[in-house]
Amino acid sequence: MFGFNLIENFKRPLLAKNVSEFWRRWHISLSSWVNDYIFNPIALTYRNWREWGVFYALFISFVVIGIWHGAAWTYVFFGILQAIAIIYETATRRTRKKLSKKINSQVYNIISILITFLFVTFSLIIFQSKTITDAFEIIHKMFTNRGQLYLYPSIGLFMIIGCAIMMIYDLQEEYKIWSFSLFSNKSWLVQEVSYALLLIYILLAGVFDGGQFIYFAF
Repeated sequence: MFGFNLIENFKRPLLAKNVSEFWRRWHISLSSWVNDYIFNPIALTYRNWREWGVFYALFISFVVIGIWHGAAWTYVFFGILQAIAIIYETATRRTRKKLSKKINSQVYNIISILITFLFVTFSLIIFQSKTITDAFEIIHKMFTNRGQLYLYPSIGLFMIIGCAIMMIYDLQEEYKIWSFSLFSNKSWLVQEVSYALLLIYILLAGVFDGGQFIYFAF
């Protein structure tokens, strides 16, 4: 609207096939800055260490990313987890490439996406916890506590619809599965009805308190 061309900062990160790709898609402006001003200089300085120089640069870079979010051990630990995962991916790249050739490519990609998704969401437990002790307590209770999930049916319905809309949109943007489009349809009636239904859904299920946006905390 004002003539500013902003970079795409999040590019469907939850469809990433590994943690390295996740960080190329998530918070791209931060990841790019850290890559240019921290990772590359350190990796270049310690290039005589070969792959250990790369590992060291990765470790420092993700500790910095963790600290960027706040001065708390949970953020530091979150960054260390990301570093360990990417160091593992770097060290096992050839092995995983050989494995991928023995498995159906679509099956391998789906499994890779699911594993990456589980790792990232699991690590976010630590990111969102007040202390590391709280994080481990939450993780412990996830695997030991039993009981019913208390949820209003209407909230559950809105969650399912909202997640379905986002998943369908992201899958379409990533893989171009369907030629049919609701919002860019040639029929003006389909366009108007689609926008009207989306607007109704936002009014019913939307969160209008901007203070709940997670990055306002950083």
